[in-house]
Amino acid sequence: MMKRHALFCWSLCLCFASVPICSAQRPSYPTPAEAIRQDGVPVGKLTRGAFADSKIYPGTTRDYAIYIPAQYDPAGEEAALMIFQDGNGFCNDRSGSRAHIVFDNLIHEQAMPVTIGLFINPGILPPLDETSGERLNRSIEYDTLSDAYARFLIEEFIPHVEEKYSVKISKDPNQRGLCGSSSGAIAAFTAAWERPDSFRRVYSIVGTYTGHRGGDDYPTFVRRTEPKPLRIFMQGNTDDLDLGSGDWWIANLSLFRALEFSGYEVDHRWGTGGHNQNHGASIFPEVMRWLWGTETVSSHPDQYRSDARNYIDLTTDWEIVSEGHQWAEGLASTADGTLFFTDVPAGELYKITPDGTRTLVDGDTGKANGL
Repeated sequence: MMKRHALFCWSLCLCFASVPICSAQRPSYPTPAEAIRQDGVPVGKLTRGAFADSKIYPGTTRDYAIYIPAQYDPAGEEAALMIFQDGNGFCNDRSGSRAHIVFDNLIHEQAMPVTIGLFINPGILPPLDETSGERLNRSIEYDTLSDAYARFLIEEFIPHVEEKYSVKISKDPNQRGLCGSSSGAIAAFTAAWERPDSFRRVYSIVGTYTGHRGGDDYPTFVRRTEPKPLRIFMQGNTDDLDLGSGDWWIANLSLFRALEFSGYEVDHRWGTGGHNQNHGASIFPEVMRWLWGTETVSSHPDQYRSDARNYIDLTTDWEIVSEGHQWAEGLASTADGTLFFTDVPAGELYKITPDGTRTLVDGDTGKANGL
């Protein structure tokens, strides 16, 4: 019974830590003018729908809303895109960020491009039997560190809305952004981190960069990985959750410092209060101005402070120099750029010269490993 009780308590912590909840500490933040309907500003159309055809998350259904700005011309240029995780909370007329209203005002002001908004809720699975309820797929989709959620957006959901609503969405990653709160924030960051070829702008609100499914490793990943072309705005609250899976405020601060260390286009505002979107919603228009304030998002290897910059060329992409091996290991290079490595199970030693020529040096190394 003690083990079950402990597991049940941990499950509750995981559940509530993942959901943007209200806190007893609730400072008052004003509603920005851009989140209020303005006279003379064209109003975009907000349409709600449901999606149940995912092969990446089979069996799930989810609600969503699509915002199409009044300025969008189906016969004209492709539209920019902003995707909101836990979407219903971001397109409410009376509370929260009221993102669709902000978009109306900022697009009219030309402070951001003509942008389609996708407000997506996490998937729900049917009950296992008559005695159980629906199952939430949220943590699996949002907290998992993989490219699965990015592929869901790129391969399944965006094509779905393009076809259903006859809209043309830009494939330029500079024209695509993501936003989320709590676990929705880490989902947004992960999608851009995994696929900067598709998404390059991120607004993270009280992000769950904690030990749910490995999110606390992100600061290390960011410091040890060559900079990616991402533009990220981080919001966090100093009185956020502090649970067994981590300290939300410190986790957000740690990731922000890692992004600074690695030379990212990054900005931040820290608020007070608990695990909620109050401060994040109040600065939403300011964040959108900053997030869309540059046409092109670039990486900045000259600002990367890691010693890795002394050993690798951060201005070039990775290239495949050899393939078809069982297990390549023990890489070593000489001063002229010749690379040696072993295929351990095959017992082979290879070298690759700077012109790309591969030569088998030894075909019977006795399964040697390091060089």
